[in-house]
Amino acid sequence: MKNNIQAFPEIITKIGYTSNAIPIHFINSEGGMTLLDYFAGQALIGYASNQKALEEITELSKKGKGKIVDIIARHSYRFAEAMLKERERLNDTN
Repeated sequence: MKNNIQAFPEIITKIGYTSNAIPIHFINSEGGMTLLDYFAGQALIGYASNQKALEEITELSKKGKGKIVDIIARHSYRFAEAMLKERERLNDTN
């Protein structure tokens, strides 16, 4: 997904020096959490705060669909992927 950019990149600052001993600051903003991770985290909060959703997920777990935490994680990332697809669709139409 082309919209899965860094949401909270790690800022790494390095200091180097020129041949005249003048300091140069290098800033790198790679790594960290992606938008996919951020959106999944937001969906996770929604699941955790919704009693009805937790009851439905508990029933899925009882039916052999996996551990409760695995089901929530899977569904959270599905929501996140849908949000990125919608974001991409909206960007393509503008």
